Amino acid sequence: MSDQTPLDHSVPGPALLRSETIQAAARAALNVLPDSHGFMLLVVPFGDGSGEGTAQYVSNLNREDAIKGLKTLLFRWGINDDWMKDAQ
Repeated sequence: MSDQTPLDHSVPGPALLRSETIQAAARAALNVLPDSHGFMLLVVPFGDGSGEGTAQYVSNLNREDAIKGLKTLLFRWGINDDWMKDAQ
């Protein structure tokens, strides 16, 4: 188990979960991952639109590694999508 404390990077919005809930999920991830791996947890409400703009993010990664991971994921998911062509 890693000794790193996950950092909560919540973006304020109408449907935020309690910080303790997000931190509990983060601790659970830390308990099962090897020390050589980090994690990111992005929590958003299901889509009726009432939580638009609400995102909660917790991670034990540094900013550069988190951005690199997100870019890799988005590139893999969206390489053939129109919205992704503008980002390349």
